[in-house]
Amino acid sequence: LVLCKMKASTRVKVIGLSGRIDLNDREGTALYLIPARERYLVQMDGSDEQIGVKPANLKVCQHVETVSGADDGLGKTVEVNGLTYCAEHRLEICGACCFNFRIMNRMAQLQPGEDIYERACAQDEKETAINTPSLHAPSRKSARPLTAPEAVSLSKDAFVERNLNPATLELWPTGERVGDSFQACFSFREKLMSQVGGQPTVEENPLYHVRESLWAIGDCIDTQMQKRKPFPLFTVQDEAQSQAVMIDVVEVRKVPTAIPEPVALIQGDSEKKSVPLLIVRWLYSTSGNVRAAMDAVNAGLKMKKKSNRSQGFGEDEIQFQNMESHPKEVATFRALLQKNR
Repeated sequence: LVLCKMKASTRVKVIGLSGRIDLNDREGTALYLIPARERYLVQMDGSDEQIGVKPANLKVCQHVETVSGADDGLGKTVEVNGLTYCAEHRLEICGACCFNFRIMNRMAQLQPGEDIYERACAQDEKETAINTPSLHAPSRKSARPLTAPEAVSLSKDAFVERNLNPATLELWPTGERVGDSFQACFSFREKLMSQVGGQPTVEENPLYHVRESLWAIGDCIDTQMQKRKPFPLFTVQDEAQSQAVMIDVVEVRKVPTAIPEPVALIQGDSEKKSVPLLIVRWLYSTSGNVRAAMDAVNAGLKMKKKSNRSQGFGEDEIQFQNMESHPKEVATFRALLQKNR
């Protein structure tokens, strides 16, 4: 679900339409949000025409931003184009700052009426049910929402078609380091650039940083194998605790040397070598759906205890490894896991 970040009755410019190019660069008033259609109803200037426009095709004419609140322990808030966010992380729902402005903001976006509170609550429930990430306040450059980054995808069928059915692959050889194999997925140029601080930012290339995190996960797996301890539960979470991916590595298998092209994309331009395939259980949660997240975590812990017991470990030998990440890296992790189910 993609929502534009502005209140009802905001002045906007229409951009990037392909079906109605005659409306591009024309201004109008975004009357209100229609959640079911994921569009704003826009009244065009100089015309009686009202059209539904996707958020990605709207830009606020005048960015308005106001910070309020005091440093009294309660935290500051910022109002951007009529919607409210925490000032520190610029999030609509912020776990770190304990703010949740979703219902208030939906009331500002929806069509006015006596039942607007009820409709805003219903919309909040819908977004909570599908784990919609928290809105992030736009900058002065754009009022358009950030889109989730694209990720390398391999479906189950793609694995089978390329003889990569995980059930038929060999277990990762004892004595070979998983972390070193993930490190080998970086090209010589990437390794050299990282030494001089020239690696891409998360904004530029979130997949690069996902690969760095996989390298760190691989090193941790090696350490636990050496100590004959169970793998920890890895949590990839943003600083504001607005969204998180929890990963439970069940086992590690070996992908053959002849790596197909989609897998090679993850390797950069390095030599094609055997790489580890992590078989995982995972869950994605947002700060707007804490109850469902806790239920999923509890269910995951039960499975983890059962898995530990089957491998000869104690049920209570459960460790957690938190990996603080950028929101785009969390989104990329989620996309990769979702498309490789």
